Amino acid sequence: MEALYSIIVDYKGGTYFSQYKAYNLLGLKEKWVKEELSNLSKIANFNFYQIKTIKRKIFEEKEVEFENMKNAWNNDLGFIAKHYFSMIIVKTDNT
Repeated sequence: MEALYSIIVDYKGGTYFSQYKAYNLLGLKEKWVKEELSNLSKIANFNFYQIKTIKRKIFEEKEVEFENMKNAWNNDLGFIAKHYFSMIIVKTDNT
């Protein structure tokens, strides 16, 4: 069953929020890259290399579950164009 996930991205002083339904974290990341990264790219002015780096890091970097929390992960990608890119994922609902 698909679950509803909330994704909060913090980058360059801005906070970007989105929600997607997915069966698991991998499926969620695939949807986010396909549907949301292009929107964020327009706002943050990512170039081709930065978009490619984000896509690669989203799948290479292992999300870490927050200590003493359930269904909440941090998936920091490190620095993209001299600014830190942080992604928080929360499994919001099981519907």
